[in-house]
Amino acid sequence: MKKFQIHIIAFISMFFWGMSYVWSKIVFEVYSPLTTIYFRLLISTIVLFLFVFATGKLEPIQKKDRWLFFGSAFLNPFLYFVGENYGLSLVSASLSSIIVTTIPLFAPFAAYYFFKERLKRVNIAGLIISFGGLLLIIINKDFGLNANPWGILLLFLAVFSAVFYIIVLKKLSVRYHPVTIIAW
Repeated sequence: MKKFQIHIIAFISMFFWGMSYVWSKIVFEVYSPLTTIYFRLLISTIVLFLFVFATGKLEPIQKKDRWLFFGSAFLNPFLYFVGENYGLSLVSASLSSIIVTTIPLFAPFAAYYFFKERLKRVNIAGLIISFGGLLLIIINKDFGLNANPWGILLLFLAVFSAVFYIIVLKKLSVRYHPVTIIAW
């Protein structure tokens, strides 16, 4: 695939991911966050299993790994979407997207703790700068919050569930194809 095509595909993906926060706010006017999660997962499950059955890419999982698969499913999509959707229902779409984008900042710290991967200075600097910017957005001039604290906490629930999902995913990815992990 040509470099230009890769950039176009990445742009389209980022566009739809970024717009999903705004679209979710609109959907919440009609459906609850939990109903939205249910339909989102139902549709994606149907499409995914049609794909894996058509391609034959679904591998059986080993009995010893069932708890890892259960844990990964609990963390993401379940806990992640509960935190994201309920948090998004309480704060703005822009703040929600900013908080969720801290996932890659926390992941190296989790990898350091669980896998003893080297933590770089750039990771620490990135976390400090990002949190500084986040504080500038959510704290007003009187040092009060500009957003609902429950919404912020729920969004950080989504962030940390995604970070722990990455840890579980790293263990599973050694033994299984990505399509199998996502499907199960």
